[in-house]
Amino acid sequence: MAKTNWWAPEDWARLDRIFTQALDMPPEHWPAFLDDACGGEAEVRSRVAHLLRVSLALGDFLETPHLEARPEHVVRLTATKVRRP
Repeated sequence: MAKTNWWAPEDWARLDRIFTQALDMPPEHWPAFLDDACGGEAEVRSRVAHLLRVSLALGDFLETPHLEARPEHVVRLTATKVRRP
């Protein structure tokens, strides 16, 4: 991988592959996996490790709906009058 601020599309694709593979394993296996998968490229390892830490911190944030939209909520909200000062 080039030592510049700009990465080629194939570099991003590699980073994505490593990240996706790591997500399929328990976090305690990530360090050894990254050592092997990144082949000594510190910048790649650092970026993937950062993405993994963020993913772990977020958990299933995007997979779990915060509020369920049920029809009775919609009807109640649309039927409520708005008071104006």
